[in-house]
Parts: sequence; structure tokens; C-alpha cells
Amino acid sequence: MVAVEAIAEARIHLDRTTGYIESCQTGDGGFFFARIPPSGGADTYYAVRSLQLLRREPADAEAVRSWLRESAQGELTANPKGIFFLVETGLALGLPVSELRGWAAGLSDWANPEGGFGGWRNVDVEVSSELDITYRAAATILDLGLELDNGSVSRFLLRFLNTDGGFGVNSFSTLASTFYAVQTLSRLGLPPLELTVEWLRHREVFWDILYLEQLHRLVMSLTALGEAVRERDRAIDFVLHCRRENGGFARARFGIPTLEYTHYALETLSALEVM
Repeated sequence: MVAVEAIAEARIHLDRTTGYIESCQTGDGGFFFARIPPSGGADTYYAVRSLQLLRREPADAEAVRSWLRESAQGELTANPKGIFFLVETGLALGLPVSELRGWAAGLSDWANPEGGFGGWRNVDVEVSSELDITYRAAATILDLGLELDNGSVSRFLLRFLNTDGGFGVNSFSTLASTFYAVQTLSRLGLPPLELTVEWLRHREVFWDILYLEQLHRLVMSLTALGEAVRERDRAIDFVLHCRRENGGFARARFGIPTLEYTHYALETLSALEVM
């Protein structure tokens, strides 16, 4: 079992995590883990949402809002991922929904003929999942209270359900695709698929977890399905071994901290009720 002292120490360590995140705010108002401008949409999202998990706001929240508004006029609104990062950060900082809906106007252009969003065939090897764009587009639309064809999106996602219960192309299930599918289907109100729960339980027992994003996807998928994490102590221990002295978290036991992996760590710890 993870010692009570270790969990207590982790909670104290989170004060340093706040400092690490705040130190990554750059002169242009946004955030970048390298601490030099220009800031990025993804890092700004991870920073603001991480601070939210820590029950904090950015030290200069108004500068972040200004950066978001300026960035919404540029290339970040040219694709669903950029729109997702801008809109979700804007919602976290209390920007008017009416304004954010304008930023998301281009999402409809990314609808595909199968009911989802973005490409799903021959996806670039660097893309984590063919369901990534559908997950982000659907989340943005739902969070803005816009109209979404729930049935079409659900049918598109269920095309990737494999006989083992996981999701992925060519009958090969992955944690990434299963995470995106489960998160979206749960938000659309579909009941948990027992076969998917069994697949996740198998991954939990087999524990081929090498990186923090894998653990994050496993924990958050089980949580979305209303399932408790049985390997809770093991999961907490993995996250704690990814932390660094400056308060940030790295991808694994070795490596440099980034805002992305710090967010995965905090969201995982929150789901495990450590925070």
C-alpha cells in the first residue's frame, strides 16, 4: 500500500506544483512549459485547467484572457484541437459563452460523412487516435450548448468497438481510442458497455503502463464508466514517481516536467481522491 505519509507529502508537494505552473506564464499572457513566448494553446489549456484542479486561478488571469482573445483571431481556430483548447480555457476563465461560440464557428466544417469529425482513415502515425478530433469537437459543442447529432456521433464511435471491448482501428484496441470513445459516449448518455469495462480491467491487471498519459487514460476511462480503480495504490505510486523537485510532473520516472504531463498527473490524482 502507498503509505499515508507519501500521500500527505504529495499534497504538500502540490504547493510547489502551483508555483511551477505559474512560472510557465510568459510575457504574452499565455503559457509555455519552456517559459519563453510565444505561448501555445495546448499549454495554456493545461496550465489553466491544472490550476483549476488546485482551486486556483492564474496569477494574471486577465493577461490570459487577453491572450485567448488575440489567439482566437489567428490560426488556433483553424482546426478542432486549437478550438477546443481556446474554448475550454475560455470557459474555465469565465469568458462569455456567446463570444466563445464565435470561436467555434468553424467546427461544422470538420464533420465527416460517417457522423464524426475529422479524418479516420490513414491517420498520421503521430496522431494518438483516429477518435481524437471527434472527442474534442463533441466536447466543445456540448460545453457551448450547441446542437450535436448525438445519434450520428455515437454510431460513428461504435464503429470502432472491437470484440475484446476496446476501441481502435483494424480490430486493434488502444487505450487512447478507448479513452476518447468512452469519454464521448458517456457524455452522450450511453450506458456503460460491460465488455469495455472488462477490457479496461484486463489492462489494469496486466499493467503495461509505461507513461503517464497511459495511466491517465485508464483511470479517467474507468471513472467515466462509474468504476473504481482497483489498483489505486499502484496508480498513485506511479504518479508520485513522475514528479520533479520544481513541482512539475514528467511523462515517466525519468524526463523533464511539462504542463501537459502535470495536468495528466493532477487529473489522475483528483480522480483517485488524493487531492
